[in-house]
Amino acid sequence: MAVYYSVWRFSRTTLAILLATVCSAQLALGQYTYVQDSDGVGSWDDINNWTPTPPATGPNAIGATVLINQPIKSGVGGYTLDMPATDVTVGTLTIDNTNDQYATKITMAGHGGRLVFEDPSGTAKYIETTNGTPGNAPASVQNSIQMPILVKNSLEITQNNYPNLNTGTTFTNRFDGDINSVIVKKGTGGIQLQLNSAPAAGFGFLGQMLIQEGPVRLINKTFAIASASGITVSSGGQLQLADNATAVPDYNIATGAVLNLNGNGPANTGALQFGITVDGRTETFHNSVNLQSDSRIQVSRANSVGAIDQAVTGGGDLIKTGPGKLTLSGSNTYTGDTQINAGTLSTTTATLADTADVSLSTGAKFNLGFGGPDTIRSLYFGGVAQSVGTWGATGSGATNINDTFFTGTGVLNVTTLPVVGVPGDFNGNGTVDAADYVLWRKGGPLQNEIDTPGTVNGQDYLDWRSQFGKPPGSGSSLGAAAVPEPSTVMLLVFIAPLFVSGKLRRKRT
Repeated sequence: MAVYYSVWRFSRTTLAILLATVCSAQLALGQYTYVQDSDGVGSWDDINNWTPTPPATGPNAIGATVLINQPIKSGVGGYTLDMPATDVTVGTLTIDNTNDQYATKITMAGHGGRLVFEDPSGTAKYIETTNGTPGNAPASVQNSIQMPILVKNSLEITQNNYPNLNTGTTFTNRFDGDINSVIVKKGTGGIQLQLNSAPAAGFGFLGQMLIQEGPVRLINKTFAIASASGITVSSGGQLQLADNATAVPDYNIATGAVLNLNGNGPANTGALQFGITVDGRTETFHNSVNLQSDSRIQVSRANSVGAIDQAVTGGGDLIKTGPGKLTLSGSNTYTGDTQINAGTLSTTTATLADTADVSLSTGAKFNLGFGGPDTIRSLYFGGVAQSVGTWGATGSGATNINDTFFTGTGVLNVTTLPVVGVPGDFNGNGTVDAADYVLWRKGGPLQNEIDTPGTVNGQDYLDWRSQFGKPPGSGSSLGAAAVPEPSTVMLLVFIAPLFVSGKLRRKRT
């Protein structure tokens, strides 16, 4: 009995020690809020600016949680938060703009130290909340972090402000991190990276950047932002290259790094966007681009050029959008289709895949800036398949001359006249039915589009509607049914599983 009591007492003592250790560790991490200040300048290490009272030098601990409420200074204006000359470590830093209609600008001014993000979980966080009422946030008022940032393990940057890059956080100094570190961009709002010079030897971010949501804008070039693991843009994310009034804006991530692209970008503005603001400029990206899936590349301004001078690789479709010109001068190996929805695509090498299609929307152009032929599978103008043979502009020597869609001396050798499906049969199963409407509502991708292939729009709905209910043999197996309105279609989609499950239940009884 004494043995059991000793074991019980030992266990209870051990549990008490563990609980005390956990509690003291939690207290050591700390949760601190920066309080309002009537001045325009404050100091991180002024303990009177915090609640509860932090250590003598201000919050500085692995896993510490820091909240900066706005407006720190009441009314419209800026607030400078001076940072220490030594490193400061936090686990989570939140700048809360929720109740600030005017988005008072906070500048975290560095004085030699770094802002270190490190959390026991392995993932530290920087969060900026919505500024003011969405749509009313003032332009060109963004918080600014002007000290270097060291990423230990993983850093999530969540920007939930109104999705306008001019109201997001600007990081004006370098990021540091080893090859195993990761930066993950979340939230529909934008951030800006404005590193003006290459970091000294032994510094810089060598890990991977993942842009999961919203835009990340590079300003004034960005040096050594990622190692060979590169930058990956997920569907809904965007890497934007801004000229920022630079006469010859050139951009590169680290030597050997690859930019992986996926999807259409925010509001179909491109997974990669050349954000040129002045006519006549050429903006060049000096790293290889890998199309991991179908990806939009947008050149946002007419009479301007976005250039990629390294290879474009991968199995996804390249979808050119925007009124400007996109020039590809590398030895491209991508095997997906090429869609030119707007503006001009120019290629200097005959490297399109022999099994891929080329589609040009009305008003778009393809500059074949190479000599000789480039073999492809099928060619479409405005969604209409063109005949087998060679195609090009006047002077190219092609059998089929078309100066509306082509410029340059190169030739496309079209080898296949495709079997065109039924317009409106968006899932390609031979029938035009409610499932095609649901696919259209979800934003595609759509097969058998007539109007601007690769772009889901209202005309696609009209094409589906015109084919819905056609007699058998015309591509629809629905008989002579009346064309349903969208609300009816959705009702059918939702109740259909109920009938199916009912049949199954009756069959089992």
